[in-house]
Amino acid sequence: SGWFDDQAETRNETELLLENGKILRPDRLILKNNKAIVIDYKTGDEDLAHEKQVREYGTVLSQMGFSETALYLFYPQLSKTLEVAT
Repeated sequence: SGWFDDQAETRNETELLLENGKILRPDRLILKNNKAIVIDYKTGDEDLAHEKQVREYGTVLSQMGFSETALYLFYPQLSKTLEVAT
């Protein structure tokens, strides 16, 4: 339900610039109050590298001051959504 909250700010492929100059680009960010939801769309099979990637997004968002983060991987070809533990 939080994915479609019309009171939340939604950003697609927004860039997160890290102190070291690295840029992260999550597919979809949903921001409301101090909560951030990350949704990353993937093709192919599940891969632990995908989980590592969204965890990195969560870490950066926590450092930015979001007290709550929820991380998801969505595999459209598999019709599967996975919640990734932070």
